[in-house]
Amino acid sequence: MHQPLAFTTAELQSNAHDIFRRYRPITPLLRRDDGIYIAIRAGDVQRLLTDARTRQMETEIAHARGVSEGPLLEFLQHTMVLSNGMAHRQRRLPLVQAFASRFIHELRPHVRAVAESLIDARFEAGGMDFIADFANWLPAHVICRILGLPDADIPAFTRAVYRLSRAFSSTFTPGEVPDMQDAAGDLKAYVEALIADRRRHPREDFITAFIAACDASGTLSHTEEVVQLMTILLAGTDTTRSALAIQTSLLLQHPGPVAGRVP
Repeated sequence: MHQPLAFTTAELQSNAHDIFRRYRPITPLLRRDDGIYIAIRAGDVQRLLTDARTRQMETEIAHARGVSEGPLLEFLQHTMVLSNGMAHRQRRLPLVQAFASRFIHELRPHVRAVAESLIDARFEAGGMDFIADFANWLPAHVICRILGLPDADIPAFTRAVYRLSRAFSSTFTPGEVPDMQDAAGDLKAYVEALIADRRRHPREDFITAFIAACDASGTLSHTEEVVQLMTILLAGTDTTRSALAIQTSLLLQHPGPVAGRVP
């Protein structure tokens, strides 16, 4: 069987897009030096994502990087993002039920107001660092509104989230593990305090609705309950930050009208 072309992790981290662009016409797969295969054609990626034979890798990469204990492993073991089958469905259900009680479209005026305020803050300067001045903050303000958190909490939980987000990458190194362990511990402590507060003082907010959905289902442990809220904070901030950066980059590279759309 023909073996895919192999590249070191360092090569791919420093020059991934050029490598993908060069070899995409030649091969559908590349092989990394740690044994991981990378699909580099969009059609293949889409087919793999919807193929019933594929699954999330759970904690396999973490174990390969030497993560055998601690809050980082606990997070990776219990997040719905890396789970499969019944575990994924049980962990996802209370979140879906809690979100169903809120109308996300009602947030649009708030999102627009936050975006405009971030732009206004840099308008007189004539420019901004898109990541540091905009993408870092817009998702955090929105997730605070969704979850019912004060904006004053943003600096603390975003510091932990942005450090912990490396755990979802297949390229993190053993040297990064101690910092991710600390970040997981910090975010876990923050979420546990939120849950304890809402149990003592229920509110009309997402976290209270999520706790009620967990209690009603009776299928999640306390750890799973904590980790799903950690996941929402991470997904609602870091993932959206990355999407903003990627889509803005694509827009700047391809500023013309989209085919089939009115300019």
